[in-house]
Amino acid sequence: VLARAIRKEVPGCDLVLCGAYTSDSETAQVGPQLAEELKMPSAAYAEHLEISGRTLRVRRLVDNFRETLEMECPALITVSMERYEPRYASFAGLNDAFAETEISVLNAEGLGISAAQMEACGSRTRVRRVFVRDAQKKNVLITGAAANAAAEFLDKYQRKISAVIGKSIESKKQAQT
Repeated sequence: VLARAIRKEVPGCDLVLCGAYTSDSETAQVGPQLAEELKMPSAAYAEHLEISGRTLRVRRLVDNFRETLEMECPALITVSMERYEPRYASFAGLNDAFAETEISVLNAEGLGISAAQMEACGSRTRVRRVFVRDAQKKNVLITGAAANAAAEFLDKYQRKISAVIGKSIESKKQAQT
C-alpha cells in the first residue's frame, strides 16, 4: 500500500524516510519491506544523515557498533528514535502548511489494491506476541587447554545448543564412549 502510494503521489522521489519501528509491534519491517517494493537501497537505524548532491552519508548505531555508510539516491532511510525526537507542529503551523494546499485522499481503488490486500489477511507477516525478554544470563568461566575447555563447554551445554540450532550435537568425549 505504501509503495503504491509513493509511486502515485511522488514518482521518482529521491529519498524516503521512515521510523525505525512500527508503533503496534516494533518489528522494524516496514522500512526494509518498503525499500524492497520500491527497489531502493536502504539503511536502517540512522542517527545522523548528511546529503551532498545525490550522495547520502548515513551514520548509524547497530549492536553497539557505529558505522558510516555512503549511498546514492534514490534511497530509503529508517531513523532511530533514540537520536531524533519527533517534533509536533503547532495548530498555527499546520494551518499555514495546509492553507493553500489541496489534500489528496488515497483509497484502495485509486491505488489499484483490493480490500482484501489491505486487511490483516493481506499482510505478509503475523505477529504472535510482543514481549521484553527477561535477562536469564548466567556467566560461566571455563578454564584449561582450549580443547578441554571446548569439550567441557559442550558437555555442559549440548542440550541447550542442540535445541537452539535444531539438531543434535555430541562432544568428542561422548562420541568415544
